[in-house]
Amino acid sequence: MTHSSDAPSVASSCDRRRFLGLGAAAATAALGGCFGLGGGDYPNYTDWIPPSEGGLLVGYVDFRVTRDSPRAERLLPLLLPSRDGGEAAEFVPNLSGLDEIDDPLLGWPLQVGGRLIAGAAIGIAAGGLGYLVDPEEPAGIVDELFVADGVAVGVGEIDEDEADESLREGNDDLIGRIAFESSGDYRGFTIYRPTTSDFDGVTGLSGSAVVVADTRDELEAAVDAHRGDGRLAVDEDGTFEWLVEEGGRGDLVAGWAGSADPSEYMFGDTDGLIANDLLTDRDHVLGAVDFAPAENEITAELAVQDGGLDGSGRERLKSELGTSSGDTSFTGGERRLSANGTYTQDVFDVEFSQPAKTSTTTGNEVPSGDPPPAVAEAVPEDAIEFSYEGGRKVKVGLTADMAVDKVTMRALESGWEGSTTTPQEGLYFYVYIDPEGDEVAVTATVDGTTGTIARKQFP
Repeated sequence: MTHSSDAPSVASSCDRRRFLGLGAAAATAALGGCFGLGGGDYPNYTDWIPPSEGGLLVGYVDFRVTRDSPRAERLLPLLLPSRDGGEAAEFVPNLSGLDEIDDPLLGWPLQVGGRLIAGAAIGIAAGGLGYLVDPEEPAGIVDELFVADGVAVGVGEIDEDEADESLREGNDDLIGRIAFESSGDYRGFTIYRPTTSDFDGVTGLSGSAVVVADTRDELEAAVDAHRGDGRLAVDEDGTFEWLVEEGGRGDLVAGWAGSADPSEYMFGDTDGLIANDLLTDRDHVLGAVDFAPAENEITAELAVQDGGLDGSGRERLKSELGTSSGDTSFTGGERRLSANGTYTQDVFDVEFSQPAKTSTTTGNEVPSGDPPPAVAEAVPEDAIEFSYEGGRKVKVGLTADMAVDKVTMRALESGWEGSTTTPQEGLYFYVYIDPEGDEVAVTATVDGTTGTIARKQFP
């Protein structure tokens, strides 16, 4: 199924039986918990992935970084579906800001991973558990989520009563109110199916995981693999094993092995992927990005295996990977190349410093009155746009490029603060306010001079 931006609505475009075919093909989702690297040799998400007869595509994200550093919550709009467009656009991932990353070692896994994770989130919503991936409630979303060849898994502490109630009552998040009913058990999971004959699919629920699949066979294969008596792709596929070793460890992982067609699993426009000709047509590629909030640092790794990686093909790829990295290294033998690079916050516009713990005072932190001439000249009129639909989150959007050194957003009561050193049209941030009453102030800095360019009271 394809999804164009002018589709009439998500609901009307989903009149086929496979309720997980919403642009992300079939999705299996497990939610909560902690994958990490565990005690084994591979990331624990590989413990849920059985071998694939065809190609194998993987997308993974660890949302714990957004909880370790509240400032990092700005990653959520990049990796979860946007709810700002309404109807069909409601579930298109917003990747604003990533287009400016011209280094595919960092930009490619972020863009591909963002689209894959959006597809996995859609699968969970269609499977009756959309509240577990709701970016409007960042404290309640799952810890980790991944999709593998149409199957996504996450592990953690699941409130079975709440999930059971959500499944049985149905919800209106995606395709209308569809209720689920229990249809037996499998190895510690309660299995749920839609009560309507218009849709197929299966959801498995336990106290430590929830799984959503297109078929029960897919669900059981993932559970068997995790239980330790099923086949694992990382054990039986040497190429996939190498990709995971060299390019599959991080807070976000994306790529494929073999003949998987990425466009079948991604939600949103796939034609504009960064370095499309450079990486998207490769036979096997897996990339990962790891965020270090305490160090204001990001590391990226990428593993590629392809018949064209010899001679000039290898040198061309090496010349374009890591161009923005402060430290890039390469390894790999015949037809294989892996790269690793380190980046600072200046390259990827997310500042991880902790927000203020106390309220910002208007007199000291936020300049009052009209902005100084240097700031006023650098900031176009109406360059800041506020959007608020209730709750604790205000969207601050930039409607024009600005010739300034820094733009800072502050919630004066809650103390939340965020900033960007590359302000540009289309970039936006979510500012977390005190829902009982708060004021958001936006300042710009030019050559050491700071002035307030917008402020608004909420609610």
